[in-house]
Amino acid sequence: MPETQGRRLRASVRALGEAAGKPLLFKNLVCAVRLEPIADALPEAVFVRIRRDLLATATSLLAGRKTLFGDYGHWWSTEPPEVERLRALPPHEQVVEQVRAIDTLIDRAHDEIGANRFCELSYESLCEDAPAALSGIAALAERNGFHLAPRMEVPSRFDRSTPDPIDPGLHERLVAYVHRH
Repeated sequence: MPETQGRRLRASVRALGEAAGKPLLFKNLVCAVRLEPIADALPEAVFVRIRRDLLATATSLLAGRKTLFGDYGHWWSTEPPEVERLRALPPHEQVVEQVRAIDTLIDRAHDEIGANRFCELSYESLCEDAPAALSGIAALAERNGFHLAPRMEVPSRFDRSTPDPIDPGLHERLVAYVHRH
């Protein structure tokens, strides 16, 4: 990110935080493909990574494509740098490789930026023990000079969301691809 854009991003985030009167949290997968520039522009930023089972994520992406666009072939969600290569794959392979490509970018950013600015959780553990997951996020904040005070009771657990069903034949190809690769 050019230095002027970094300064503008920093100023915008600071203004938004001041207007809100509290720290900001962005839940935005698109940020995952821009972690290093964000970390450079916002050296106080910390990152929470929530991993979800690959098959569930891929199924969810395919179901989202069908719901939004009426077919499984229309690209949806974050585009990794190799998106054009991925577009040439069948839809069930596209979504798996999309997730893997984004995971690789996050892994690289984790190594580059430093583990001290990351908290890694699994979606499944977040659902099973929400207070423990929030404790991990609070510890990340503390390590980086922030204090997160509890504001309300949090349920001890959440039901996991399940993706909408997809075409059975497509689901079989998806499962086979995940297990082969």
